[in-house]
Amino acid sequence: MNPFAIARQVEEDYKAYLRTNFRASDPQLREAFSRALDERNFLIREPYVSLAAPFQLGNKLADLGLAPAVEQRFMETVFTREPRLPYKHQTDATARIQNGLHTIVATGTGSGKTEAFLMPIIDHCFRSSNQKGPKALLLYPMNALAIDQKKRIADLCAPLGISYGVYVGSTDRGSNKRPSSAPPQERCTREEFEANPPDLFLT
Repeated sequence: MNPFAIARQVEEDYKAYLRTNFRASDPQLREAFSRALDERNFLIREPYVSLAAPFQLGNKLADLGLAPAVEQRFMETVFTREPRLPYKHQTDATARIQNGLHTIVATGTGSGKTEAFLMPIIDHCFRSSNQKGPKALLLYPMNALAIDQKKRIADLCAPLGISYGVYVGSTDRGSNKRPSSAPPQERCTREEFEANPPDLFLT
């Protein structure tokens, strides 16, 4: 299949349709319409072909020294497709964070930047879950982003027994505000945050 030939054919068919169905009775208007249709890139632009290379694969999760339960959880929820390997920037970032180094992950959309920092953070929360109080604070530039990440965090944390919660301006006060569907690991109201802060604090 030649995308350039197909694009040209679609363009010609579309122009023929427009000329047939929108015939102006005024000759000058008809001529101006025809000229506009024949202008390059007036209706359709040429196909855009991306030659970006795929992201480089990293080591196995087992090589990162994550707790076995944490490794298993990421395999079940994140790295579900073969070859089930994280990208190199994910393993590099995880190793740096585990070594206490400041880390910036700058890579393309859909490349798993969130997992690059979630792996070491969730591992730390899991290993120190017997200690009371927050273990990590996830700061987002907008409340909507923090709320949007809640399901991802819940899928990873709840089965591991790691408590979490989103604390933003809309977080309710009042014990009757807790949703019945919320897992016990989730802190939903301000009273819950105050009485028993979560391991992983999203705000």
